[in-house]
Amino acid sequence: MEKSRRALVVAAALATAVLTTGPAHAAAPGTITGDGVRIRSCPATSTDCRVLATANRGDAVSIHCLEGHAPGLWFKVKHTRSGKTGYVSGSYLRTTSSSIPFC
Repeated sequence: MEKSRRALVVAAALATAVLTTGPAHAAAPGTITGDGVRIRSCPATSTDCRVLATANRGDAVSIHCLEGHAPGLWFKVKHTRSGKTGYVSGSYLRTTSSSIPFC
């Protein structure tokens, strides 16, 4: 009896984890719209946010999620050319996707 009760508790915990985290989403394609655009370690321009890479107009990125509120939106991206993942200001990014989740 105790063994089946433990199995039921574990199954319930796993089901709750799946329901609260939801399915993984696919990254959306994006394009950098400026030259010398900094890809940062966090979504801000403060000195606490290191510059991980620099992108140029036309560089491809994969957009994972967004942070902030308009007009200060930041996107978490993976820069295709450098392979670095970091944040880019929405002012320097173009995408056709309308389904980018919040981080």
